[in-house]
Amino acid sequence: ASGGAADPLARLLRSSDARAKVGAFAVAAQLCSSCARFAADGEVASVQPALRALIAAVSPSAGTAPGDALAALVALPAEELRVAALRLLLGLAQHEWGAGDGAIWGETGRDGERR
Repeated sequence: ASGGAADPLARLLRSSDARAKVGAFAVAAQLCSSCARFAADGEVASVQPALRALIAAVSPSAGTAPGDALAALVALPAEELRVAALRLLLGLAQHEWGAGDGAIWGETGRDGERR
């Protein structure tokens, strides 16, 4: 997504403003769901790499996998942010690469087991 139209959304996914982050998570979750629903369409399939790059923007640092960052947000007391993170996780779960890919879940994987 670098240099593309998704750059502003990627910045919002890392925003320190909770409302901006909630909105960005909602858009990213909808993109995940829509791409999963229409995955057989060649044009939709061609945007998968950009979507993966966008999801990588959730990570606050190079050492934190996006899935781990989302899992940490689920534990926060801020209900709005917690729900937004859960919805994005649900959107990711609709993709094979979002459900179990090491690029999304890092070294521990979504089940907490070390890879």
